[in-house]
Amino acid sequence: MIYFEIVFGLFIVIFSIWIISQLVSAIAGAPAVAADRKLIEAALRAAELKKDDLVVDLGCGDGRALIIATQKFEARGVGVEISPYSFIKAKFNVRRAGLSRKIKIVFGDFKKIEANLKKADLVYLYLFPGLMAKIEPWLFENIAAETRIVSLGFQFSSHKPKSIENIKTPNRTTKIYFY
Repeated sequence: MIYFEIVFGLFIVIFSIWIISQLVSAIAGAPAVAADRKLIEAALRAAELKKDDLVVDLGCGDGRALIIATQKFEARGVGVEISPYSFIKAKFNVRRAGLSRKIKIVFGDFKKIEANLKKADLVYLYLFPGLMAKIEPWLFENIAAETRIVSLGFQFSSHKPKSIENIKTPNRTTKIYFY
């Protein structure tokens, strides 16, 4: 009986953390929505990601884009996540993949990794339009002139993309915006 109570208690704690994380993310304008792995890989390939490039992922979710960038392209990564649950999951996924030396995950808002933006070779985004509009001036002020930006599905309102590519996956076609 005590075993059941412990397991049930752990379930309630984990479920509560997940619910609170979803609320925090939604209030911040960044609900957790995972991108398809094939789509991420295609976007990184199209963005010409190279060995030892530094990828900064704003709203890294479970860390999958950074893990793919490191495993498939031998890049390095820094991600930031505001959702406590997604942050913990990203840290766990990075550690489980054995990539803790190549990927750093930071908890909090985007400004916590502002210093990394100037060093970034590529900024990866999968953010909704409201948040894209909110961070657009800040992002473009804090990246180096040669930093590339790739955005899945959504574009900035004031900056025109250098190119747009349609990536087909089994379920749909997604636009990838390059800046």
